[in-house]
Amino acid sequence: MRPVSVTVLRRWCVAAVVAASLLAIAGCSDDDASASTAQCGPVPIAGPSGFCDGAVALSGEIPADMMADPASLDVASARRMVDCFAWESFAALNWAAGADCRGVPDETTGAARDWTSDRVWETFKEPYELFQATDATWDPAGVSFDDAAPSGACDLDDGDKLVRRTFKFPLGEPLLPEDSQAFLPGAVLVDQQGNSVWYEIVINRDIFDYLRDAGLARSGSYSYGGPLGGAGEVDFPSGDTGASGAGSIEIKAAWRELTDADDTSRYFTQDAVVYDGTDCTEQTMGLVGLHIVRKLPSSPKWVWATFEHEDNVPPQGSSGDGRDYNFFSADCAESPPDDCAFQVAIIDEDDECCPNLITFPGPENSINQVTRLTAIQGTAEIGESFRAAFAAADSPFRYFQLVGTQWAKPQGQLPGALRRPCNPSGPWGVPEPAAGEPCYEQIPPVLRNTSMETLIVQTDEQGIQRSTDSCMNCHFAGGVDGSYLWLDAMLNPYEISAD
Repeated sequence: MRPVSVTVLRRWCVAAVVAASLLAIAGCSDDDASASTAQCGPVPIAGPSGFCDGAVALSGEIPADMMADPASLDVASARRMVDCFAWESFAALNWAAGADCRGVPDETTGAARDWTSDRVWETFKEPYELFQATDATWDPAGVSFDDAAPSGACDLDDGDKLVRRTFKFPLGEPLLPEDSQAFLPGAVLVDQQGNSVWYEIVINRDIFDYLRDAGLARSGSYSYGGPLGGAGEVDFPSGDTGASGAGSIEIKAAWRELTDADDTSRYFTQDAVVYDGTDCTEQTMGLVGLHIVRKLPSSPKWVWATFEHEDNVPPQGSSGDGRDYNFFSADCAESPPDDCAFQVAIIDEDDECCPNLITFPGPENSINQVTRLTAIQGTAEIGESFRAAFAAADSPFRYFQLVGTQWAKPQGQLPGALRRPCNPSGPWGVPEPAAGEPCYEQIPPVLRNTSMETLIVQTDEQGIQRSTDSCMNCHFAGGVDGSYLWLDAMLNPYEISAD
């Protein structure tokens, strides 16, 4: 079975298609990776984030850090600071991308530049540009972060980009549909028009250069569990050690196929090619979810921020406010089936209105009914200020909301990246730390983006659904320094063209 993928047609690094003499000037596609990094490495950096107490402004300068370790503050103050940092990062990463180097903003234009052009984060590297799990001779030592993306499925041109989902559970089938939800093979989020949601992850220069230079992406150097030789080898750079000055950044994005029934002015859109293993179909995709994960000097266990489109879903127990939601039907909410409470999957079309349930194995072309089980945790005042700034710039990002942020509060010394949480929250059997063992507290303990962790819910003995996991719990329970890059590379191989 071939992997299913979505390829969003974007162009990076314009200089990569001109004469070799111009490549050195632009800093793109240089055979010498270290030289390219020197030319394109730094990004515009802002000072540490505070608390967004005054007026906010959109900027292409990404905050270098937070002004304090959130673990040193009371929870309310820490949440405001981390939320401010999250929104400032969101604004900077969604600034128009520069033409000459990947991962940097266009500093010649304001924030109101054409909102369909590439954003900074979209020019980060796809995992397949660093990992080639099916190539026994693969060594990315000569690959530069600023190289144009190589060709792959559908005979795509250099610069075209795959929208990748992140699948993290090896269940025996190495190639799985790339619209599956994390941990749940075949469990696909389908919107109210009957179209699948598709996922991608991208990594910034700091992560790419670190893994390449450490030899942690060569063929034979990694497996499902991460780099061979032990996870203790991996310590991703933070803002004071990486090449870009921004620290390690991973992004996960969720896209849905837009139709004539959608108001495309409410979405950040990209033209795309959907590849189903056989055919390539042109689509217009709209962004509906975005994770931003950053490793910082003040927060070495990373800071997690998750955003989603306000049209995705309403709160649990609501029939909505009359709008057309992406993943919710008011008719379903008003007339749910009688037997939803203790089901674990939808296996009959009569149960399609049961919320937040797996639709695999389920009726063909089933749609999902989704609700928000945990209230929005982002600081409302800060969100309103940034949304107003995006509205003033006529940006579709005005329709995004910060679902929440998450950070670690250590208890005991934490010399190792894989110290367990003091309060594991997921349903995957993560053990409690032993008495006296160093651990960290997850704040908050649960965090769910309805477009990405749709189906990670549990039903209690009273039949009430609850969110059951979080970004941090998931990634530090089984990832390597919080990352699933190696597992993604093994489960989602994408062979690049040999030319």
